[in-house]
Amino acid sequence: INQKLTAVLNRMDAMEKSLESQTGKSDALMYKLENQRKTIDGIEAAMDAQSAWQDELIAKLESQNAAISDLKHKVSELEGAIAKRDVEICQLKVAVDNAEQYSRRQNIEIHGVSQQPNENLLDILNHISSKLVLPELTLQDVEAAHRLKTKEGKTAPILVRFRDRNTRDSWAKKAICPS
Repeated sequence: INQKLTAVLNRMDAMEKSLESQTGKSDALMYKLENQRKTIDGIEAAMDAQSAWQDELIAKLESQNAAISDLKHKVSELEGAIAKRDVEICQLKVAVDNAEQYSRRQNIEIHGVSQQPNENLLDILNHISSKLVLPELTLQDVEAAHRLKTKEGKTAPILVRFRDRNTRDSWAKKAICPS
């Protein structure tokens, strides 16, 4: 009996040791599982934060896309307005050019007349009129006469504005066809 009891006790000790060993392994596994659970919780928290950040970026991107769309629309409207203004500017330039041309219709520009100090342009014009067989000019015939600016070394042309377009036309005709 003693032997059987000792064998049973030894067996029980072995079982206890085995259980303690198993419990230790189980505790280690439980510890590892807890650590994995903490790691998984950390990963989930990081994923949630990442997802929230991504949602925020998507919202910002959608907002920016809407703003870009609005700006494209405004740019399109402004380009249309600019195109209209460009047409108006072109029309105004033509009108101004026509008005300037109309205002110059009584002018004539004379080139090749040497410049003298203290010259009297009316006398010079009358000298030219005698060569062109035109009537002599008076102060009433000429609204303005002056020399234009030119590069140094060149003879400055004379610009004459006649009061009457007919006088200007007769001068232009004689200058083109002196006969």
